[in-house]
Order: sequence, then structure tokens, then C-alpha cells
Amino acid sequence: SMSSIPRPSPPSLFFVVDDTMAPRILLASALLSVSALLCATAFSPVSSHVGRTVPLRLVSTSPADADTKSPTNEISQSYDSIVVGGGPAGLLSAIMIAQRDSKQKVAVFDRLPAPPSPTDEKVWQQTDRYYLIGLGHRGQRALDRFGVWDEVEAVSAPVVGRKDWQPGAKADEGVERLAADKPTTTQVLPRDKLVGVLYKHIMDNYADQVELH
Repeated sequence: SMSSIPRPSPPSLFFVVDDTMAPRILLASALLSVSALLCATAFSPVSSHVGRTVPLRLVSTSPADADTKSPTNEISQSYDSIVVGGGPAGLLSAIMIAQRDSKQKVAVFDRLPAPPSPTDEKVWQQTDRYYLIGLGHRGQRALDRFGVWDEVEAVSAPVVGRKDWQPGAKADEGVERLAADKPTTTQVLPRDKLVGVLYKHIMDNYADQVELH
């Protein structure tokens, strides 16, 4: 019977990361390793891993330490969860995990540097340089559920409609369309500013749980 099968402990996943490795290689290695781990777990006859976390250990070695095997020359950290990608979805996922379990240790990896402050007007005054996103009812409700909507709304601009131009129309021939009957006013902001808000929220509230790399 299944009850007589010994239950193995949760698997451990190890990445050996050289300091000279490019970030993209690191992320690709992470995805391949996680995929292999999930496949191995999926085909296992024992379902004891369901609902458990998978410890991840990152081991970083510098070229100077390459010829020595002393454990004191290794910098390692174990995590309960790892998020590959520090965009809006990745950062919100880290917030969700941290809120779900205050003992969870989470690491977020992204190839880009930390985003600028969402309140730095010198950065955001040229909106044509950024990809703008609109947050409607569902987006606002999701962000509010995890306690970040007020911070996002504070750096967003309300949009009550749009203006359309037919092909070949002049600048003053646009047709304005207002959405006065919508229960929720759409809020618009640059995608990168949203990243900045979520990043700052993590640093202010979950710095002891979530590491941003």
C-alpha cells in the first residue's frame, strides 16, 4: 500500500554560481534546474512533496577560491522560494508569498538593476520614454488585496476616457470618448514606475524575508 512506502524528505536544489557568470546564464540555469526538479517530482510515485517548499541554495565562488575546497570560502544562502524575474508579476508574487507565511525566505532574481524611486519626478516627467499601463477594476482590486494599491494610486494618473483619430485626420479632428458610466476610474502609470512601487514596498515591509538580487 502507499502508506508502507517510505516518504523521502523534500528535495534540495543547488546552484553553483561563478562570479564571472552572466546574469542571463544564471537565470537560464535556474529555470532548467527548476524544470528538471518539477519533472522528477511529477513522475515520482510518492506525492509527499505536494504543498512543501523546495530549499534552494546559491553557492557563489570567486576565481581566487576556485582551487580551494574549504567551506569557509563559499557564500551560501538557503531559500524557501525563488522568483525568477523582478517585474510587476514577480515582485507581487514575492509579496504574496511573504504575506502567506512570515517564516518564508524568498529570493527574487532579475538581470536589471534596482528601479528608480517612483516619486522621483525628474525620472518620470518624460512619459513618452516609458511603456504606460492602465489599471482597471480587476488590477486595482488585486493590488488592494495585497496592500499596495494606495501606494500605486498615489503615483498614477486618472484617465476618464480616450481620444481617437481616423487615418489621415488632423490633430484637431480627434473624437473624444468619455467613460463616465464606469464604476472604477482607470489609473495609468509607467510599467517601470509600478515596478518601483512594488520594489520599495518590499524593502519597507519585507526586507527581512525577501531578498532582491
